[in-house]
Amino acid sequence: MKLNSSEARELLEKERPNQKDDRWIGHSICVGDSAGRIARALQEKGINVDVDKTITLGYIHDIDCISNDRDETDKTNPNYDFVKDYISNEYSTEEKIINLCDLICTTKTLTAEKRMIDLLLRHGVFKKTYYHIEETMKLKEYFDNLLGYNLCDLFPEIKENL
Repeated sequence: MKLNSSEARELLEKERPNQKDDRWIGHSICVGDSAGRIARALQEKGINVDVDKTITLGYIHDIDCISNDRDETDKTNPNYDFVKDYISNEYSTEEKIINLCDLICTTKTLTAEKRMIDLLLRHGVFKKTYYHIEETMKLKEYFDNLLGYNLCDLFPEIKENL
């Protein structure tokens, strides 16, 4: 099954009423929308990026939450094996964008630093926390370099979250 961004977004919205806590849906929408902005900007720079695939991946990146957060009265477990088929084994540019956006989005886009603090406050510090922060900053720098400017410039609303 080849999924496009419109279908992926519909899938999320269809699941929203079935969820006890739908924050993951807002997060997934933020990841997809933010990833789309980055992908379009890279495409404008001449970098080969599939914008719709990038948005789709963002929308479905946490799709396993459907089975994890279903209302107790609905034990249906949808088959989302197509997600595994959709994502390749090595990281493409699209997947790297999703990794970054997963790390800068809550239900809104934040700076990488603010999001790291958010994650630390909510989940604490673990053995590999330093590694994760360092890799997040490298990933952001990678896209800053590809774009030729700070990718935060693509998100003027970040200033509202400072």
